[in-house]
Amino acid sequence: MDVAALVEELRDRLLGGFVGKAYQQSADKIWLTVQSPKEGRLDLLLEAGKRLHITHKERPASKTPPQFPTMLRNNLSGGRIVEISQHDFDRVVEFAVERGGGRNHLIVELFQKGA
Repeated sequence: MDVAALVEELRDRLLGGFVGKAYQQSADKIWLTVQSPKEGRLDLLLEAGKRLHITHKERPASKTPPQFPTMLRNNLSGGRIVEISQHDFDRVVEFAVERGGGRNHLIVELFQKGA
């Protein structure tokens, strides 16, 4: 139920926005900048297994970004967020981003690793 509410909020604030750069603070924390049509630049924090939300916290910037955010930049930067959905009422959020005539999907799982 919480994820459904989160998806609705993200749709309201990010749908139609453009993805900017991706930053990585640790192995499980990624920041995406999004140019929202309603609010201007926003930072989206994705922490694997824990949380997904818009933040105003200062994001890290490294001189040489790690491989994963570089891959995200190559595939998502400049793309428009066209869909944000919850997969089968699970703790999985999917972002569909159209860029250059193609569509890429970013899947965020919000459940802990198994023991």
